[in-house]
Amino acid sequence: MPQILDGKGDGYKVQVDKDHRMLTKSIIETEEAFIASKDARSYLVSTLVHTLNSTNEHKVLYLRNNSQQYDMRIQTVYLSWNGGSTNHDRVMKWSWYVAPNEPTANHEEALVGNLNFRSNNIANITAYKWDGVGDGITWDNGIIGSEELLGNGHSKIENWGTPIIGFNNAVGLAFTGEEIGDFSATVRFYMKEAIGV
Repeated sequence: MPQILDGKGDGYKVQVDKDHRMLTKSIIETEEAFIASKDARSYLVSTLVHTLNSTNEHKVLYLRNNSQQYDMRIQTVYLSWNGGSTNHDRVMKWSWYVAPNEPTANHEEALVGNLNFRSNNIANITAYKWDGVGDGITWDNGIIGSEELLGNGHSKIENWGTPIIGFNNAVGLAFTGEEIGDFSATVRFYMKEAIGV
């Protein structure tokens, strides 16, 4: 009878249930969680809560990867919008910018936290958030790679490790509300060994 060797080469027979299904045991964990526990290179960065002060577009977050060794991989984006300041039922548009230039005004450093609280590893990225002045961060160029409309509440957008931001690549996040209202955005990402393309 054929046998499947286990990981130690002991040659245990496979268990099969009455429906002829092989029984297996495995651990399921996201790559982000694996990297957080193994290498302590999983992070988050947030705009914190701000108020859109007009119905113009507000560029609110800028992230650039400064590492030649690691790619920055976006895992999850959390977006919150109170629906506007009147009936709280207004729509907000959020946009991803690809390859914006370094901000020139209306920004401040955004704190980047390590998701492994036992680690002092620092992400080798540049992170800026809107400082509340004007209509958002001022940056040039960049193209809008994605846009979505959101109602009031909290949205979780899972990217599962994409997009992948390589060395000297940057992304930005922008909000446009139908009226003045409060928002926040938090991006969770991890740094993974860069692979040649």
